[in-house]
Amino acid sequence: DGKYLAILQRQADGRDSLWMRHLATNSNTQIVPPGDAAIVDVTFAPDGDYVYFRSRPSASSTSDLYRVPVLGGPSALVIRGMDSPPSFSISAGRFCFMRYKASENLQSLISANEDGSNENTIYSGKGLTYRNPAWSPDGKRIVVRAPGGISMIDAATGSASQFSTMPNPIFKPDYFAWMPDGHGLIVVYRNINLGLRQLTYLSYPAAEFHQITNDLSIYDRVGLSADGKTMSTVLVPREGSVEVFPAAGRDMNDSAATSMGSAYWMDWRSE
Repeated sequence: DGKYLAILQRQADGRDSLWMRHLATNSNTQIVPPGDAAIVDVTFAPDGDYVYFRSRPSASSTSDLYRVPVLGGPSALVIRGMDSPPSFSISAGRFCFMRYKASENLQSLISANEDGSNENTIYSGKGLTYRNPAWSPDGKRIVVRAPGGISMIDAATGSASQFSTMPNPIFKPDYFAWMPDGHGLIVVYRNINLGLRQLTYLSYPAAEFHQITNDLSIYDRVGLSADGKTMSTVLVPREGSVEVFPAAGRDMNDSAATSMGSAYWMDWRSE
């Protein structure tokens, strides 16, 4: 309903916790206390009663899906072994996700009830072909990131077809969010030359791109309110720093300089 925002917060000691912000008052309430497992992919259930999140223990390469009541309470395990954020379909009353079995090099697109029961495989194939599914509101189609662009998977048959290529070959799609009316998607895409993520609107079924942002910031995944009128995203300023200190060890009085943009490598001038 656009009144609350679920926020992942990393504590000073590196542990993750989950908070609920009431936007009208900017008041914050912790709903999942700090723990040793990493938290990723925070997602509201369509009815707003639960917040879902993936949890990955530090010693594990796989993550499990949990849900917690929106006002706090015990977290409940929903599904073990998920390799993507969950994507809900209001019409289907279910969510979908990707699962990869490395031992078999097998990837599956799976749906389940909101409590994790009644798993059903929609698509299965060799290799890591598809990523980050987004289920349409009517439950009929699932958009996925695919080699060369964006593909569409039929939720009933599992058949896949190319939906769109990006308008620029250096743009790579990362995440998707369907508009509530099903007539388009918000696409978070990455400029592979600059490492920046930007936002664009992709219409359906025409697959026409309409730029939303075009700057030097980095935009992360987006969340949409139920009416599609409000969007939330994480904005990361593109900053970086270069620190210079003696080879014998770092000292608190060492000098530092701020680079123009993120710093990845450097070299000294010869003179």
